[in-house]
Amino acid sequence: MAMDSTEPRITLHPHEQRVQVMIDDTLLADTTRAIELREHGYPPCQYIPCDDAEMRVDPRFLRFLILHFVLFKVFA
Repeated sequence: MAMDSTEPRITLHPHEQRVQVMIDDTLLADTTRAIELREHGYPPCQYIPCDDAEMRVDPRFLRFLILHFVLFKVFA
């Protein structure tokens, strides 16, 4: 299916449900204000406002975050 050249490749939409991010028993983020990014050819992903996320990441979770979130987007 060809994409219409006037259609934007990336669109942003308010996410309609609550988003929580947990690792083990630690709540890292909890929001009802997430923005969903939709990019042609990729699954949607949610961006969480900094005010609703724990910005001080425990070092034991840093490796997990890099491997599962940052590298996925870089190499996708």
